[in-house]
Amino acid sequence: AATSFYEEVLRADPKNVAALIGLGSAKMRAGKYADAEIALKKCLTYDADNETALFNMGINYFSQQKFKESMTYFERGLEKQPKNSRGHHYLGIIATRMGLLDRAEREFKAVLAIDPTYGDAHFNLAVLYISWDPPKWDQARTHYADALKKGVKPDAGLEKILSGATVSAR
Repeated sequence: AATSFYEEVLRADPKNVAALIGLGSAKMRAGKYADAEIALKKCLTYDADNETALFNMGINYFSQQKFKESMTYFERGLEKQPKNSRGHHYLGIIATRMGLLDRAEREFKAVLAIDPTYGDAHFNLAVLYISWDPPKWDQARTHYADALKKGVKPDAGLEKILSGATVSAR
């Protein structure tokens, strides 16, 4: 229904940036990533600095695991809106998946500097710190505890790893 609405708006006004973003979002939700990309790129031809369109392009590529492309759009969006904690969070996840651990740490810390209540950033820092060589166990435990305080649900796998580190550290 949303797709039809946005397409109708665009028939009347093909350069309607809001409708192009809406259409792109609706196409993403439907798993039609190529169609979403077309709508969002069209939007960016009319408004190259549109932070919402840039962010959505980042999500579109992230959903397809095209991490380099996704990173490019999130970075462009953050140039326009540097305090977008979600954009930094996505960049932290992407950097982690690309093995750029220092970059991931910077991005997750940027999230917390903007929004100290962002529990998923604490969680992802905990995961990041246990993956380092050598692992940073104390920092991982601290961030996991902070994640739980911020409402993140307990993770049995992470708790097992962290408790095993306590036993082996003795």
